[in-house]
Amino acid sequence: MSGLAIVAVSAAGVAALAWLVVSFSEPGGRRMVAEWIGTWALYVALLAFFLNLARSAWLQDRIVPLVAFGFLAAVFAAGTVLSSYRLVQVIRGRGATGVSSATN
Repeated sequence: MSGLAIVAVSAAGVAALAWLVVSFSEPGGRRMVAEWIGTWALYVALLAFFLNLARSAWLQDRIVPLVAFGFLAAVFAAGTVLSSYRLVQVIRGRGATGVSSATN
């Protein structure tokens, strides 16, 4: 199993665990942190998945899949950066109010 596959599977597991925590907890600060952890983990899983596909396309000299998977990897890289920023804000206590959260 490659390093990217391990990252993708681990991040998907964290996202699933965070989803369960969010599903069974009441609204509040801890739930919001769990929401953003799950959001961040989902972006990381998708980024690793598409990076792995882009890497495979690169190794096989296939241009169209490389461009498509590279574009999707860039989109999810941006999402990872933004969700990382929001996660740090929520952990510091400067996050969104109860009206706006990662799952709304």
